[in-house]
Amino acid sequence: MMRLALASNLAPDRRPLSEYGYHLADGLRAAREGDSELVVLSGKHSSATDSHDVRRVWDYGTPRIPLQIIAALRNIRADGLVLNTAFTSWGSNPANLAGLLTPLLAGRAGFKVGTLLHQIPHTISAARIGYRMTPLHRLAIELGCHAVATSHVVYFTLKRDLDVFTKRYRPRRAVQVPHGLLGSRAWCPPPNNRTVLAFGRWGRGKDPEPLLRVYRSGADYVGRLVLAGPSTPSRPGYVEQLAEEYQSERITFTGYVPERDVPSVFHSADLVVMPYKENAGISGVLHQTCQYGRVPLMRRLPIFEDMVDEFGLAGYFYDNDEELGSRIGHLLSDPRRLAKDGRQNFEAMRALSMDRIGPIYWRLLEDNG
Repeated sequence: MMRLALASNLAPDRRPLSEYGYHLADGLRAAREGDSELVVLSGKHSSATDSHDVRRVWDYGTPRIPLQIIAALRNIRADGLVLNTAFTSWGSNPANLAGLLTPLLAGRAGFKVGTLLHQIPHTISAARIGYRMTPLHRLAIELGCHAVATSHVVYFTLKRDLDVFTKRYRPRRAVQVPHGLLGSRAWCPPPNNRTVLAFGRWGRGKDPEPLLRVYRSGADYVGRLVLAGPSTPSRPGYVEQLAEEYQSERITFTGYVPERDVPSVFHSADLVVMPYKENAGISGVLHQTCQYGRVPLMRRLPIFEDMVDEFGLAGYFYDNDEELGSRIGHLLSDPRRLAKDGRQNFEAMRALSMDRIGPIYWRLLEDNG
C-alpha cells in the first residue's frame, strides 16, 4: 500500500495549472491499485466541488507554503508526494521560490517526492513575452532548479526541457511523461458556421489583440470569433479591457470557462486559433483542440512544430500578424478539410488519456524508494 499526495492548484480555482491538476488528480485516482490511497493537497480557496479527499492546506502567495505542505503530509501520513508545478504557480516571487523548495524540504523530512515541472525558464524567451529578467530572478531560478533536482524523480512533459535540466542540474532521476488530455476525447463534426475559437489564459505571451483586430476590421471571410478564457494572474483585468476596446457583434468574450463547459465551447467552433507570442511549455490548449476534433492555426513556434510532428497532427501555421486574417479565411473556406483534419487529430489523441498516464507517476515514485 502507498498513500500518495498530489500537491497542486486545483480547478475551479483560477490559478496556474489548476485545470491540469484537476485532471491529473482524476488520472491518479483511476490508477490506484489495491489499498493505495490518493489525497489531493491544494490552496486555501473555498470550492463547492471539493471531494472528501481534497485538503486545502496552503496560503497562496506566502513563503510558508513548503512548511504547510509538509505539515499536511505528516497529518495524512503520506508515503510520497507528487508536486504539480511551474515557476509561477505559487503567487509571488518569494512564494514561487518557496514552492520550488518543497521537494528539497519534503525530501529531508522523509517523504519520497516526484516533481512534475511543466517548463523551465532556460527554454523560454523572456523578452518575447515582455518579462524583464533581473539578477535576483536568475538567482531564484537557480536555487529553485537545484531544489527540484533533489526530487526522487522529476517528470517533464517536454524532452527539450528534460535534456536541458538534466545536463545542467543532474537530478537523481528525470523522465519524460506525456502531458495527457484535460478530460475525455469527444467527437462532434464541425458546425460549419464560420466560428473561430481562441482559448486560454490571456496575458504575457498570449496576446489576442492581433486576432481581435482582424475581426474588428469587418472582413466577412473570417466569420465570427469567440475569445474564451480569463486574464492571467499577472495581468488582472486584461480580458475585461479587451472586451471594452474591441466591442463588436462578431466577437464574443466568455471569460472563465468552467470545466463542464469546455467540450461544448470547442465543439461550437470550426477552427481554433492560438495567437501566442511564446508558449512556456507543452500546450494544453493544443491537446484540447485535438481531443475535441478541431484543427489548430498557430503562430510558428518551435514547441508547436515539435508537437505536430511528434503526435502526427494536422495543424496549420502563420508567420506574422499580417497573414493571420487570410489564413483564417482560407481554412474556413474548406469545411471538408477541417472535418477530415479534425478527425485525424481526434484519433491522434487516443492513447493520451489521463487514466493511462496516471500509473506512470505511481510506478516511478514507488520504484525510487
